[in-house]
Amino acid sequence: MRMEKQVLRCCHNSRLLACVAHREQTVVVGRVVTKVLGQVYVRGQMQDNEYTRRLVGCRNARLKVAQLRIPGMTISLSRYHIELVECECLCGPVIPLQTNSPGVGHWAFMVDDIHAEFERLKALDVKFKSESLNFITEGVNKGGYTICLLDPDGISLELVQPPP
Repeated sequence: MRMEKQVLRCCHNSRLLACVAHREQTVVVGRVVTKVLGQVYVRGQMQDNEYTRRLVGCRNARLKVAQLRIPGMTISLSRYHIELVECECLCGPVIPLQTNSPGVGHWAFMVDDIHAEFERLKALDVKFKSESLNFITEGVNKGGYTICLLDPDGISLELVQPPP
């Protein structure tokens, strides 16, 4: 099959989705996104219907959903930016989420004062991938700082402070 280069005609980027093991217990919802990173909980809902089962490709899927908004960002049509989903049926295996594994991504959040955020997060017992902030020595953010942290499901989150 010959594939011609096509451009996706997308009207806007409305949201980001992540699957989590325990929506209520994960740092992403309970601490990092709401308390630590200051995201706003918009609403929760249960998806227990035929169209959702067809969408995710699991015949017995029942999804618990948490929808969050990033303060200060343009509010999308859906009224939220981040959607965290817990599938009550074990449709798929838990996979290792090492940053270097194919298919594994991470979320990056730009911050104004990474030094203050790092100290605040350490006081909240957040687990980091490195012991201290990383000075960026190359690339578009050369002169800035970055650090990665993990939620209990192993999802990587990155804080980035661009150079002055």
